[in-house]
Amino acid sequence: MLTPFQFYFSIFFKFTRCEQQPKPQTRKIMAYLSSQDTKAIRTALKKAFPQFKMSITNRHGSGVSIHFLSGPTNFGFEEYTQFHPCQFDRIQDGEILKQMREVMHKAVGNHDNSDIMTDYFDVGYYEWFSLGDWNKPFTLTK
Repeated sequence: MLTPFQFYFSIFFKFTRCEQQPKPQTRKIMAYLSSQDTKAIRTALKKAFPQFKMSITNRHGSGVSIHFLSGPTNFGFEEYTQFHPCQFDRIQDGEILKQMREVMHKAVGNHDNSDIMTDYFDVGYYEWFSLGDWNKPFTLTK
């Protein structure tokens, strides 16, 4: 004879046991960028744009952070400035930034299925750009 405790758990586990195998996940659920991907982006950008000195780092495993430390253009800014890819059309020499982004995406593919109207963000990885770093100012070279 079962005790009430044993009876309850036998029923509980009978109905909560998963009979079906979970479906295999076909793609990433959240933004992710591995250190190997960051290295591939760093190599591709430094090869394609040797005139710029950049600090390219992985940021929290979800994206890449690119700080321009020196180069032939300051993109119209005089001091430390952060900018987003949607601003490239309004930035001086923004075509260079667009080309850099194309090189990045060829090195490591990225998608952007975001819908800002519904606050839904779906990207392969995030991208952060800045002129200089918080403790290293940008140096204009010719």
